[in-house]
Amino acid sequence: MAEVRGWVEAPVNTLKTENGRRDRDLNKSMESEKYPNLRFDLTSVRPQWERADSASAILVGTFTIHGVMKEAELPATLLFEADGVRVKSTFPMNLKDYQIGGLSKFLGVLKMHPDIVVHLDLLFGPR
Repeated sequence: MAEVRGWVEAPVNTLKTENGRRDRDLNKSMESEKYPNLRFDLTSVRPQWERADSASAILVGTFTIHGVMKEAELPATLLFEADGVRVKSTFPMNLKDYQIGGLSKFLGVLKMHPDIVVHLDLLFGPR
């Protein structure tokens, strides 16, 4: 697994929080018209453990979000499924690290904390 490389990219406007108003605020704060995509470039994988149907690894790479590049290490579980490999990861992220503003509304009365938790669930199928 250590020689695995690649990238994954997604339009910012596909991020869903299960709240329409919050989704609109998210797109505004992330300036999705100016920075329409977020991207993770995978540079290496550090295996942790492996079983017949799953594995645990640290995904090492670089996030590009809101025009800012930042190195990251993501803990991940890989599930080997019949139709591909499912990659799941949950990790903290600080929005200020990516110069994302607009986290307060109504003259600062309503504020969003810059520390968020990101949940990824990706399925990679055959070429």
